[in-house]
Amino acid sequence: MAKEDIYHAKELKYFQGARNDVVELIPSGPNRILELGCGAGRTLLNARACGKAAEIVGIDIIPAGDDQQQLDRYIQADVDTLELPYPHGYFDVIICADVLEHLVDPWKAVSRLVPFLKSGGTMIASLPNARDYLMFFAISIRGDFRYTDEGLFDRGHLRFFCKKNMRELFEQNGLKVEGFHFRLAKLRKVLNIVSFGLLEEFLVKQYLVIARKHGN
Repeated sequence: MAKEDIYHAKELKYFQGARNDVVELIPSGPNRILELGCGAGRTLLNARACGKAAEIVGIDIIPAGDDQQQLDRYIQADVDTLELPYPHGYFDVIICADVLEHLVDPWKAVSRLVPFLKSGGTMIASLPNARDYLMFFAISIRGDFRYTDEGLFDRGHLRFFCKKNMRELFEQNGLKVEGFHFRLAKLRKVLNIVSFGLLEEFLVKQYLVIARKHGN
């Protein structure tokens, strides 16, 4: 199945969500923001509504709809092969929420994005954690690596990362990882507290990574 066919077969709701947890991490100010895998563009639209965006540009593999028309620019393209029509250093913020794991070569994608981020700019990425205990249980105990329509085993996932691999993904491309953020359901939160954080990497389903571009 071609990559485009995987996403065209998904239900519309797969592309409709807004990542307000991502919006919270965007620095204040009139930012120029690029989002890869923007879906309907609602995360970008929320960033603008919050006063954090002066220009919003979205890229995704699906055709533009009514929501995407509200962006300053929407580009329908495969991120793996896209050549950005912008000068280097143009964007203050680049968002890669739930997209890098879907790419053939996320390492190359990050290296190609970094030049378009201004000095001091921020990259925000969310990545599923391959060390999550449910994934470990399914593979190691049940012996079952079965793809699903969404979640950790999303059939569109081509690459898998643990926490230290996420750090390497950004830092080998000249970015400095400044933080990992995550949210836990109630039971997972309790287990993380009573283990003094030792079980964190087995309890987190998804990390939000904040990386900064330094230099002149």
